[in-house]
Amino acid sequence: MNEYLNLEPSLVTNNRSNTFYEEISDSLKSCNRFYFSVAFINYSGLQLLLDLFSSLDNRKATGKIITSTYLNFTDVKSLRKLQTFNNINTKIYIADRYKGFHTKGYIFEFDDYYKIIVGSSNITQSALKTNVEWNIKYITKNKTEGFALEIIKEFNDLWDLTNEINEEFLLQYESFLNEVDKFVREENKIFEKSYEIKENTMQKKALVNLQTLRENNQNKSFNNCCNRNRKNIFICF
Repeated sequence: MNEYLNLEPSLVTNNRSNTFYEEISDSLKSCNRFYFSVAFINYSGLQLLLDLFSSLDNRKATGKIITSTYLNFTDVKSLRKLQTFNNINTKIYIADRYKGFHTKGYIFEFDDYYKIIVGSSNITQSALKTNVEWNIKYITKNKTEGFALEIIKEFNDLWDLTNEINEEFLLQYESFLNEVDKFVREENKIFEKSYEIKENTMQKKALVNLQTLRENNQNKSFNNCCNRNRKNIFICF
């Protein structure tokens, strides 16, 4: 048993002395098992963990990951890559309009203790390294202690509600994401056409006056005019 563990809850942030990525890395290097429940995974974040996942396989450590389709953020490339690890089982929570999925929990199991981190960080590059994130780290040497059992039970309950990831699902999800991207692009075009910048009568007059002053190179008057009209010069939609 490690006698030097800090059992006081602590805050894990992406500050200059430490990052959430470094905390996750250190934990993956020595844990026996891990359990992640994380709403969003994108490939830029997953890439940072790939070598660590490979080293887990080399020493026969295992992991379970729950992620989701919530807000269509998790990408197919990440899911496909996770499927290549024999020691990691990944499942997907299918979110709908009535219930989202927004967990960010990381559980690491060691010989004689659990490390549990719950907070705001998803598996994205910015969340792991640069975003302003708050995550609480909790360590318990008592594997039968209340909080550890509660969160592991919650993970297992979620695991039972999630779907296996297979090629059929990946193809359907990929097709859906492509349709979403296409729809968003079309909507943006409509938005750009609908919201043209238009000035009101007062603004038109102010702009004409400013243009006249510029053409006449009346710097002092121009500055005075700007000061008088600053509060009236704005964009209307």
